[in-house]
Amino acid sequence: MLNRAMLVFDNSIKSEATRKAYHYALKKFCEWAKIPTPEGLLQLKTEFLQEICEDYLFWLKKQGYAVNSIKMRMAGIFLFLIVNDKEIRVQKIKKMYPEGTKLAGGGFWSNVEIMTMLEGESLRNKLIVHILCASGVRIGGLVGLRLEDISNTDFGCKKIIVYRNTKDEYVTFANKEMAILLDAYTSKRVKDGENVKGSSPLLRTEYRFGAEPVKSMSLNAIGLVLFRMACKVREKSRGKYVRYFNSQGHSYRKRFITLCKQAENANVSLIEKLAGHQGAVKLDGSYFNPDENKLLNEYVKHMDTLMVSDSNRDKAKITELKDEKDRTIAELKQDIKNLYMMMKKD
Repeated sequence: MLNRAMLVFDNSIKSEATRKAYHYALKKFCEWAKIPTPEGLLQLKTEFLQEICEDYLFWLKKQGYAVNSIKMRMAGIFLFLIVNDKEIRVQKIKKMYPEGTKLAGGGFWSNVEIMTMLEGESLRNKLIVHILCASGVRIGGLVGLRLEDISNTDFGCKKIIVYRNTKDEYVTFANKEMAILLDAYTSKRVKDGENVKGSSPLLRTEYRFGAEPVKSMSLNAIGLVLFRMACKVREKSRGKYVRYFNSQGHSYRKRFITLCKQAENANVSLIEKLAGHQGAVKLDGSYFNPDENKLLNEYVKHMDTLMVSDSNRDKAKITELKDEKDRTIAELKQDIKNLYMMMKKD
């Protein structure tokens, strides 16, 4: 059972991913300072605690840690001390952070790279990538998704409710390429003996027998899948730190937003909403709440562009042209019929 200091610390953190990162940071600091438990920090005099925090920063800099890694480690320490009423001069320490470097991962995966990453992967792993490509959802948003959060639309794509029943809930969509893969993955789980229900997790852990207890994939597990696939294609940059040109996960979201926004007929405000952002301008979060039909119509404009496979995109285009041809023929037949009726009346 957690003691009060750690209980207060845990309850001050909203995100599970942040909680794990801060616990790790606190653990590493205590190991470096040779203090058995985090609670031991609270027994130190404020002046001495200030000194060891500063010395730890100097050590991290000397070891060559990147500025973002340093910020994360120090943030966990600062929060633990502050919520437990142990005040130190945080701003003084922050002034000594190393200079920031250019962020890596500025690009996004090409369709060829994504197809290479998907070679030989399971249906589940392919589905992870296709959801990210088609919907732009954050990786963290995949963890809590249930099958009941995904439903059909009139355009063959799927509607997805992300972060359901939270203040961050929003609606986005995923194209037919993802929809076909989702149906195949769900059917396989049923065939393997799983009792698939609406409350079942969208992504479950690997299993030998489908009837095994269903557990949702964790954020770390999804991250490891994406990391392993990314290692098939990505290159490291050269320099002081090991950096990658594309982020293993966030680059899918960049792909979604970029491909949608660069279209000539794009509605930027609607695309921002589809990506789960507040909006394109400051007041959009409070005053701009488009209905789902508008969001869906905007998504439909981009859903073929978001497809990974060229063959799937070509099939979608052929289907679209065929549907347009059928509509034209139907309209011509109706016009001829109307003309005939008018002539008959005369």
